[in-house]
Amino acid sequence: MKNEISRNELLNILANRIPEARREFMRMPDQLSVAAILNKLFDITASLISQHKFRVVKRCLLVAEDLLKEGDHDIRTSLKTVYMYRLATLLYKRDAQSEFVHFLLPIGLRTEFHRNTYPDE
Repeated sequence: MKNEISRNELLNILANRIPEARREFMRMPDQLSVAAILNKLFDITASLISQHKFRVVKRCLLVAEDLLKEGDHDIRTSLKTVYMYRLATLLYKRDAQSEFVHFLLPIGLRTEFHRNTYPDE
């Protein structure tokens, strides 16, 4: 049986794997829902994209992929419905920046993105 990442570990994992956002994750109340935490992860990812900090964006995407692979059921479900939905709305812009972010997607997130049909905004 593999070790799954649980809700209780989520904020610590995000704070440790994305040190540039450690303060933001550590300020979040422990009782927040997984969906709220993953919304924050996307907000941070989007902010870093707009700042053209693509090395850190890549790290955010790798953390998201690890959560998709190793998270418990609630984390995987929220990642697919919250984080990937919001990421898809960004990728559907089809501009140079969104194309570069698509290029940065790890294979697991890329597969998840192409597996689903998200509303084209």
